[in-house]
Amino acid sequence: MDKAQRIQCLREAENDCYRICFHLLQSEHCAAEAAKEALLRLYRQDHFFTSASHEQRLKLVKAEAVRSSMDRLTESAMAATVS
Repeated sequence: MDKAQRIQCLREAENDCYRICFHLLQSEHCAAEAAKEALLRLYRQDHFFTSASHEQRLKLVKAEAVRSSMDRLTESAMAATVS
């Protein structure tokens, strides 16, 4: 799959990814950053693009969205502890 096709697949997943991040973080800015990180991680995963079904891709999107959101929450908690 070439770069343009990968980007198209990610665009199709973008709304779901952001929605999950926003639901977890309740902040537009944080959700946008977490979704961006999740989509970048997905871009690097060949198996995301070779997944046979939409359901499999959505499962991977959910997992990365949750992972990125949790990373962002952890970073926020650590920054609050240091302050």
